[in-house]
Amino acid sequence: MWSVSSKSKLNFPQAGNIELSDVVHDLEQYLSVPKTINYSQFPPFVVKALCDDCSVLSCGCLISEKLANELSTHSKEFVCPQCHNTDVYLLNVCTTIRSLVKYVHGLKDILVYEKESNSENAKESSVSEHEYQQKQHKVTFLSAFNEVFAEINSGSRIEDYKKDGYNSMNTQSSSYSSRECGRQSNGPISYKDRRLQGEQQAQQSIASTSPGSNFTPSSLHSLSRQRTKNSFPTSNLTKLLTSSSNNDKVGLKKNQGRPQSMDASKELIYGKNFPFFRKLFQYRLHHSKFFPRSKLFIGTSISPDLKHLALLTERKFEVYSLDPDKPDQCPKLYCCGKSNGEYGSDYSDHHVISDEEVVRNSNFTESPGLALEALTKWEHHSCKISKNILVIAGSRGFLRIHDLSFRGRCIFTYQCKFPIRCMDMSPDGKFISIGITGKDKYTLVEQAFVILLRLDFDDSTDVESANVSLTSSNKAIYKLFHPAEDHANNGESNSTNTLSTFQTSQGVHVGLRLIAFPFNLPYRDPINILQFSPNSKMLSVATALESRFLTINITDPNRPILVMKSQRRMDTSLDSEGITDMQFFPDDRIMCITSVASNSVPIVIDTNISSISGPNGIAKPKMLLKVSEVGSTIHKCCVSPRGDAVAYLDRSGTVYIMMCPRMDDSDNKRIVVVTDVANSFTVGESASMRFDSHGYKLYIIDRKGILTISDFTAGTVEDQSVTRCKIIT
Repeated sequence: MWSVSSKSKLNFPQAGNIELSDVVHDLEQYLSVPKTINYSQFPPFVVKALCDDCSVLSCGCLISEKLANELSTHSKEFVCPQCHNTDVYLLNVCTTIRSLVKYVHGLKDILVYEKESNSENAKESSVSEHEYQQKQHKVTFLSAFNEVFAEINSGSRIEDYKKDGYNSMNTQSSSYSSRECGRQSNGPISYKDRRLQGEQQAQQSIASTSPGSNFTPSSLHSLSRQRTKNSFPTSNLTKLLTSSSNNDKVGLKKNQGRPQSMDASKELIYGKNFPFFRKLFQYRLHHSKFFPRSKLFIGTSISPDLKHLALLTERKFEVYSLDPDKPDQCPKLYCCGKSNGEYGSDYSDHHVISDEEVVRNSNFTESPGLALEALTKWEHHSCKISKNILVIAGSRGFLRIHDLSFRGRCIFTYQCKFPIRCMDMSPDGKFISIGITGKDKYTLVEQAFVILLRLDFDDSTDVESANVSLTSSNKAIYKLFHPAEDHANNGESNSTNTLSTFQTSQGVHVGLRLIAFPFNLPYRDPINILQFSPNSKMLSVATALESRFLTINITDPNRPILVMKSQRRMDTSLDSEGITDMQFFPDDRIMCITSVASNSVPIVIDTNISSISGPNGIAKPKMLLKVSEVGSTIHKCCVSPRGDAVAYLDRSGTVYIMMCPRMDDSDNKRIVVVTDVANSFTVGESASMRFDSHGYKLYIIDRKGILTISDFTAGTVEDQSVTRCKIIT
């Protein structure tokens, strides 16, 4: 039998002498559980220590899950190393102890960081003193002349920066020495005081590396002149901020245990520029060699990670790759293809998939011959792109899924019995929603349907032997029209499975399981817009004629729940397009809605989903903000991941940005005109917009194939390449 190693009793310090190291040491002893068994001595004994996988046994003792798995290798039941009870088994994980262990590890990282920072500060002060003494004793006439000549050539800005830097360093050193004196006089300090001192030191270091924190009105008035050139020299202030950000990155690499925050210099520049100052980058992705007129595309899309963008025509598609961290680099062609199944890295290197492979990787079960014949005449309508998948919806109810990691190869072809009105893909690339309008062949009653397709990739070699029913979603829709004739369902879900296999570029066979979840809406109005939430748990739906907008919870695709609906609003004017776009905010609670109709300006609403009481409750939205300054002809909107700004695209191609710290405070909103892109006559021709993950840059790709990037952190307001936006309010 094992023996348990015991430790000495805990010595509680007095209340006035408690330090963070003592607290961490005591917590380590309290949270120590049996972790391993030491077989180096006889008899073997159990070693107690902190473990990240603490679990509870059936006897009630706490033990490491790894140790429990080692003890239960031969049988499920084993002897508890703590209380020595027999027939013990692993019961459940202990989340509370695991959270406390993570907290203790964080405290230990703070102690290590404070120790390293104190040693580095002492070392730097000693080195600077030594260098200063050497300079005082080794100053020659030639070195003095070189220093004066360098100061003359550097300019007044660098001199001002040096003066400000030396002053900030002196004030920082004086404040640091005063804190040290206070620490010696007052005795040991608490953990809370140490955190406050660390935050003050971080703020002082950021302020010392940002000399241009206060701009005079004269410098702002000097920016009113127009600057039309594409490239200008960068100011010294921007170079200094960039160098300081690089130094911060080097310092963060030393302390990998601490969570890395955003770049301080970029946050500083963003706070000063947004939304009034930005630098524009424009790239024409498609060049015509024979015709002076640029080619027009019917659809565009930008991936959520901003690494790919897609351009779509009736017969072709093009995917370009770009680096979101380098907006000054032109995007490059990544892959391209045609509607007949051709794909490749460029138009000179194309491959074609066979008809047999198309039928095998599709849902053509009833009449594959007619489906292949219709596939030769189909045209593209819209597209959506994610990290590795491009989805194209077109005429005759076809929808194709292309794999970007294999040069745009079509890995699945889905055919719907009814025409596809709209389509959207979730940000994580796991769901595809299709909006259709079905009609009963007996009663000729039209009904709006949503087909939710879930993509499950299975990296197995024996996926072809999987027991999957190859039935199309059209049968499931027929069951919704005629539930009395459904004798084979027997209480099962309406989801239908389709399995396809394809081979990747590495030669690995991958199975794509496509599961369809069709459900109907409580209205007969055709669906106009489908939009997923950022976490892919909510699906917003907008209708065409009555301009209703709904929100459906799709956490369980088998049981979609209507959680929010609005009242209808009829508009019979010829110029009316109804609701044109809907976007969730990052919290999935606030929503932005745009429309093209008379006296219909963009609005920001609170869905009130969190206030639902009961399983059948439906929330009613609440108006938070009206953006009447941008007009009533808005085609697209894009919400910043920070949640404090929204970009709007007008029908004429004007791009606005509305910044408001609180969406229910209309007095503090700021609206500017960022840039102009190609105009659009309908919503389908409008450009695509997306912010980057930090909200620093706004990417816009229009129907002419022109990519416009508005970078709010490319430089300070003193740079000639940074221009001022037109201020509306």
